[in-house]
Amino acid sequence: GTSISFAGNTPSSSDSPTWFLVGIDLNSPYNVSFPNPGILQSYTQWYQTPTLPDGLHTVNLSSIVVNLDYAIITAGPTTPLSGSTIVVDDESPEIVYNGNGWKTSDSGIDIGGSWVNGPPLGNTTHRTSNMGDGFSFQFAGSNISVYGVFEWTATGSVGVDFTLDGITTSSSLSVPVGTAISHPEIPNYLHFSSGTLKAGNHNLVMSITQSDGNQSFVLDYLTYEPSFSSLVEKPNFTSPAS
Repeated sequence: GTSISFAGNTPSSSDSPTWFLVGIDLNSPYNVSFPNPGILQSYTQWYQTPTLPDGLHTVNLSSIVVNLDYAIITAGPTTPLSGSTIVVDDESPEIVYNGNGWKTSDSGIDIGGSWVNGPPLGNTTHRTSNMGDGFSFQFAGSNISVYGVFEWTATGSVGVDFTLDGITTSSSLSVPVGTAISHPEIPNYLHFSSGTLKAGNHNLVMSITQSDGNQSFVLDYLTYEPSFSSLVEKPNFTSPAS
């Protein structure tokens, strides 16, 4: 690939170093500080390499105390993608939003209690509660999942339809008045999962079918397993008609 990023809980400056060493390939290690070091930990992307030539690289992290949750590789044109999972952020131009109620938020996620809070993936989410609003996404792959944020403090309900290749699955996000709340918000909330599909081109359409109270549909990212082996083979669904 051309870059890799790491995300998880940053250390507390009260009992751990707020810096670490990074060595890339055969280059000398250099010092990196965690973002916003302090007493309070944060769940966030805490390091991303510079842009590198497309190819195989070795990244060595040393003198480090951290909780790693996941790593995301930025693929180059020839990066092998077979067996990988592609992550599509809510800000991607490949996601086509429909309707006037969509709003972009850069607010952090409040999990509450003693849990470590932080921003959503890519630092933003898209949200709406307007009936008729939705999005569409075309992809070439063998499965797809939709993730967002569930808001336990927002009473009410939102009805959501996911239509994949003409087949609709209906669901509802609902919090009745008086519900006991253990976490104000839940990140990485699975809104929809297709299961295994025939490898090839597919079209996913989401739409809001019902809205009541303060509840919203919040989109953070999509994931899918590609049916193409590299980006140079990826179909261009946005090409204008000839």
